[in-house]
Amino acid sequence: MNGAALVALSRDPHGAAAELLAGRDARLWDARIQPLPASAR
Repeated sequence: MNGAALVALSRDPHGAAAELLAGRDARLWDARIQPLPASAR
C-alpha cells in the first residue's frame, strides 16, 4: 500500500499471486515470488 510491498506466505505461491491480482490492472500491478531460504523453513 502506498508503495509498500505486501508480503504473503503460501504453500501455493502461483495460486496466491493469481488470486491477489484477479481483477487488477496488469499495467499497474505485479507479483514477485521468491522462495524462502532453507534456514527459514
